[in-house]
Amino acid sequence: MKLLGILILTFGFTQCASLNLDKNPPFQITSAMYQNWVGGLPGSNGVIVTISYQSDADITFDSIYFLKKVSKLESNEYKGTKTLSGRIYTSVSSDRKDLTLHSDPKKELQNQLPTLKKFPFELKDNEAVVRYKAKGIIKYFKVKNIKKGKPIVHQ
Repeated sequence: MKLLGILILTFGFTQCASLNLDKNPPFQITSAMYQNWVGGLPGSNGVIVTISYQSDADITFDSIYFLKKVSKLESNEYKGTKTLSGRIYTSVSSDRKDLTLHSDPKKELQNQLPTLKKFPFELKDNEAVVRYKAKGIIKYFKVKNIKKGKPIVHQ
């Protein structure tokens, strides 16, 4: 029993250590903004996060953690400006697949329970965490003070 407890405790500490935030990343954030967007169809909405940065290092950006959701990051460069963008879907309908609502509760038994995953970071609404790989090591960096831009409406 003691051995099992020690193993669980050790595993817990190694997991926490792997998500430590990098204080001195090999890049510098020059601006960060998010914009709510609404699509032309019902239930089509989300947030686009755009981060501009400077760096000469060889970095591969992977994911962004924002608003208690995770999204893939896309890297772009235009006229010398390097940007990252992540599209986070916030539509409730995209989270509910094959949901049956009926006055007879027995017919609702076939609905699957939602899977709740613990979000790995404590973030304010204007903060995000970027996951990246530098020199073969996966690291995390917190982006603070993300400005809110004007909403985008697609028709």
